[in-house]
Amino acid sequence: MIGWILAGLAATTVYTAVKENEGGNNGNTSATKHVVSPSWEVKTISMSEYPPSMDVKPYMTDNFYIGSYLCPCCRNNMYKTVFRMGGEEYISVNGNMHIMKRLFTCPHCLSFYAPIEGHRLSDGSVYFLQCKYSEDYIPLISHYNSVGTTQGRPDA
Repeated sequence: MIGWILAGLAATTVYTAVKENEGGNNGNTSATKHVVSPSWEVKTISMSEYPPSMDVKPYMTDNFYIGSYLCPCCRNNMYKTVFRMGGEEYISVNGNMHIMKRLFTCPHCLSFYAPIEGHRLSDGSVYFLQCKYSEDYIPLISHYNSVGTTQGRPDA
């Protein structure tokens, strides 16, 4: 299914909810963090990989670093963060929660791209979120920067 750009975001605050799972006979519980943000869409895109431009800052924030992809909307270099194993983020897509292991963003057009689980960004099917205003984008970047890392993951 091809998604569309959201006209605007309903909220600028990122909320977290904790879902507890039974830990078996020992009575322990584990918590899985879910980030409930505006609903993302599934989008089919054509992604281009290029070496980062020399005039682009290598880091956008502490944990967002220059990636090898150009934004399909504005053709500027995108930035990437990775979520630690066991610290993955969850996003709402059409009312369902989906895991997000890596996140790419374009600060020029305020967009976010996450590969669908088991795929690479270059495969073309992505989770997509377009912020209309920087007031919507900044809290999301701040949150994802606080839980992201520059360390890679062994899984694609």
